[in-house]
Amino acid sequence: MRVLQPTIREFDLPRQPFLRLIECNRIDQRKHEYETWDELLWYCDHSADPVGRLVLGLLRLAREDELVAASDDVCTGLQLVNFLQDVPRDLALGRIYLPAEDRRRFEVSVLDRPNAPLTALLRFEAERARGLLGAGRTLREWIGGRVGRAVGLFARGGLAAIDVLEEAGWDIFTQRPRPSRLRLAREALRA
Repeated sequence: MRVLQPTIREFDLPRQPFLRLIECNRIDQRKHEYETWDELLWYCDHSADPVGRLVLGLLRLAREDELVAASDDVCTGLQLVNFLQDVPRDLALGRIYLPAEDRRRFEVSVLDRPNAPLTALLRFEAERARGLLGAGRTLREWIGGRVGRAVGLFARGGLAAIDVLEEAGWDIFTQRPRPSRLRLAREALRA
């Protein structure tokens, strides 16, 4: 934090995002599973959203409520995609980021190997993430120019990751499905 002080002062960055990131590390030490969608969103509010708010602060746009909301959606969406890609890895660490209420709804009893209920749940959670990542258009348009396109690419990368998961038949066990560099380069060209 000492090293960051000049940047924090120059850009008038708020303390809250830093405090939430620190608290997220504490949460990870004591909470290993989330009962509801709202609990998981609360976690993302500490683990992912602060990063986007700091980026907006560096762009001097942190006071634009619509942009902050769009940034939070994109950051949460990206975090959710990461959770979908990493179910086996997280499980090995004793963590589950698929809400228990959703696991019950889809009758998921097994998380450590492919099965139809898990595939249905992954699709469902991916659609939630896809909806949130749609806010990347708002960020791209509001910020504009090269920086807006760059920020918008984060959301497009998350959407590309969902597409790759889908193309892999939701097989998260053979390897971690993620977009290739070529695919990401194509996304960049489209933007």
